[in-house]
Amino acid sequence: MTNLIDKLLSNKDLEKKVLFFYKNFKLVSTLSINELMEKARLIASKIKANEITDSNIILSFENEENFVTYFFGIILSGNVPVPMASNALMLKDDYQELLFQFSSAAQTKYIAAKNSPEGFTNIAKFNDVEMAAQFANPESRETCFIQFSSGSTSSPKGVVISHSNLLANNDQINQGIKLRESDSICTWLPLHHDMGLIGSLLTALLKNLECHIIRTQDYVIAPHKWLHLVSETKCSALCIPNSAYYVCATKIPEKKLQGLDLSHIRFAQCGAEPIKANVLKAFSKRFEKYGFSANAIMPVYGLAEATLAVTFHEVGTKFETLTLKNEEFISCGKVLSPTQLEIRNQDQGIGEIYIKGPSISTHYFGRKSHLENGWLNTGDLGFLDKEGKLYVTGRSKDLIICNGVNIFANDLEFLAAKVPAVKLGRMVAFSIQTDKSELPHLIIELNEKSKEARKRVKQDVVNALKSKISLSEDNISIVPELTLKKTTSGKVKRQSAQKRYMAGEITKIEKNYRFNLIVSRYIKNKFKFNFLIKEKLG
Repeated sequence: MTNLIDKLLSNKDLEKKVLFFYKNFKLVSTLSINELMEKARLIASKIKANEITDSNIILSFENEENFVTYFFGIILSGNVPVPMASNALMLKDDYQELLFQFSSAAQTKYIAAKNSPEGFTNIAKFNDVEMAAQFANPESRETCFIQFSSGSTSSPKGVVISHSNLLANNDQINQGIKLRESDSICTWLPLHHDMGLIGSLLTALLKNLECHIIRTQDYVIAPHKWLHLVSETKCSALCIPNSAYYVCATKIPEKKLQGLDLSHIRFAQCGAEPIKANVLKAFSKRFEKYGFSANAIMPVYGLAEATLAVTFHEVGTKFETLTLKNEEFISCGKVLSPTQLEIRNQDQGIGEIYIKGPSISTHYFGRKSHLENGWLNTGDLGFLDKEGKLYVTGRSKDLIICNGVNIFANDLEFLAAKVPAVKLGRMVAFSIQTDKSELPHLIIELNEKSKEARKRVKQDVVNALKSKISLSEDNISIVPELTLKKTTSGKVKRQSAQKRYMAGEITKIEKNYRFNLIVSRYIKNKFKFNFLIKEKLG
């Protein structure tokens, strides 16, 4: 099999219902592989009739049937899908900015979306045509799709994923999770994100397994309902980030979990973000009484440049931790064969993670290869234990060196989050260079009118960080919600925050806190109103 389409059609029962789409946790549509391909061919026929070939086409739907049918339709038309977030959970200006970044980087003015942005040709608005006589049959080396990196530490870059990259990684994933015919997945992860697209949708689809897909905004509003859907559908596989385990372990009232049954979960992957052992332990402990097995927890490591998966913890075994310099790190398991992994340029046992293998993308779109003799510098830091298991310690760009001590920004964020008023995802830590040294700075989003209350929060954060570093209140900025820019996967843009602070923008916002709080609340309420109106109108 040379491409994604061949692999998909090699399944035996093509009439089996495998894709289940939900809106507000109610089932709205289902697809078999044959039904999917029929709709994809009709879409491809419309694109071909409009003489669009060898082009990148931005794919901007939420978690719905259209995302999947247009993804395959674009491939069958001889073009390349470029998954991007929809505007469902984004402010208008943020969506326009993101669209500009994607269209510039992907060099395209074609889009498939519910609405038609000005200056773009929306293929979703093309009129129906007769079915084309033939469709594209890509070679394995040809581009399957372009996956944009998250952009949390720099501007997003388009990772070119070939058909051979995708199929190689799919084989590795199947090997790593020992996929069974009885397995099924229930996901709310955005399908434009590699963990949602590859780790959930395509992993299930290419094995003809059930995949239950809910909208990300529905999970955000009611995470307990997602758990109940997992329970009702008896899904055996979860694939979610550390922050979702944290929300489920700490934020859902107990009364909303009554009747839950998670005994059928065979593995629960955790990746895409720094993984914290205490969060996974808390999740396991809380849901043990609902049948969840601690041995199902499966820390993983991957990145878009590797298509997705690089290392997996062994299925069905208890996850492992190691303490290094008073820090507890979690094992992400061994590298998935035939990928190779090396730790280079080590300093006190920790070094840069390099990888090489058939799933590694050779280049970003429009740029020369970023590989060094076939090896990719992931930008992550970590170490291997005696058994060859990987422990990721952080991102090299997130490393802060203060008075000769190495501190990772996300470690400061997790410590600061111990203060009740401070929330993960609503703050960011980074370094600022002074004449004498490098110092950390934290920006915290907090909606609090009282200046005295904000000052107490700063004092509490300083105390919470004492075990790691000595700071003063001057090292902390408190700003209203919606100040920090985020990626489409919900990560705070660290580099953007650092630049805005250095330019004095954050200081101005903090000085005019009361006014900016009013503006923030107005924007948030307007967004909620527009969101509810759109939901009511369908």
